[in-house]
Amino acid sequence: MIVYVLTENEANEGGTVEGVYSSEEKAREEAEKRPLPGGEGSLFFWQIEPFEVDGAPGGLDPIRLD
Repeated sequence: MIVYVLTENEANEGGTVEGVYSSEEKAREEAEKRPLPGGEGSLFFWQIEPFEVDGAPGGLDPIRLD
């Protein structure tokens, strides 16, 4: 299963996870709703990365990601 991780990034720095979504479209919609710190022209940007997840380990209940 592939999930899409939305991170808020600053140039030359690591990102902060803001959400995990079941599709790239849902991640993009959420990014468009959120203003970036510093406003227009800041060094912050949204990044969406696909991330492959294996099935749930034994003993854990599956969760809904969006």
